[in-house]
Amino acid sequence: MAQRIGIIDSGVGGLSCLVEAEKSWPDAHYIYLGDNLRCPYGPKSDDEIIEYSRQMVEELVRRQVDKIIIACNTATAIALPILEKEFDIPLIGVIRSGAQAAIKASVNKKIAVIGTTATIRSQSYTKALKALDPHVEVHSLATQEFVDWVEAHEISGSALEAKVAEKLQSLTEFSCDTLILGCTHFPLLRGPIQKAVGENVFLIDAGLETVHLVMPEHERIFGEYIDQDTEFLTTGDKENFRSVAEWWLGRPISSIQSIVLGGEKDE
Repeated sequence: MAQRIGIIDSGVGGLSCLVEAEKSWPDAHYIYLGDNLRCPYGPKSDDEIIEYSRQMVEELVRRQVDKIIIACNTATAIALPILEKEFDIPLIGVIRSGAQAAIKASVNKKIAVIGTTATIRSQSYTKALKALDPHVEVHSLATQEFVDWVEAHEISGSALEAKVAEKLQSLTEFSCDTLILGCTHFPLLRGPIQKAVGENVFLIDAGLETVHLVMPEHERIFGEYIDQDTEFLTTGDKENFRSVAEWWLGRPISSIQSIVLGGEKDE
């Protein structure tokens, strides 16, 4: 029987994890849940983030998944330590793997992190990086608006590039050689981000690194995705989700289910 793997995110950002997972485990069955109605999580209180994340985990446990990838840096930073104590199912966050990859990649030991307001406020990446190498220098920058741009499908163009460059100006001054994309929405802005920080800065996709951590390379299968019946769940507008998801995945989605979290009946 194919392993059932759940992936949760506050919106569409976790699709970057789904794309990589499908390449690595093409014979698995995936259930993706995006809480688009309440996205973004970054500006919300810790209590809200914990409760919303709990509701997503409960929904996928009810659907009998074998493990859940929390493809949301904010939920990983704020909710994962709590949820790990409440659920027996394996819950995999994105911060530890991103930190490990950054330590391995950095030469000058100057690592920058961009993420949501809540992720940066938690200092989770700084703590994870310092635990791995106490001598590393870390510069963290909240780029909450990046999430809004991706959710609105604003991911290219000269106007966007100018906004990204202005926001990331302090990273140029920091002279980092490695930048952690501390939100799974951010890989869709990889081009403008890379242009803003320069080609000599190595970008770490924390979501991608998490997939690699969950399934070591010698255990990966690779190949064309076999199970085309991935289940897509969203708390938001189904057609808005479809337009972004199909663009990101590069294939049509046959079915999307609209659900209501928090004990109410699905639509």
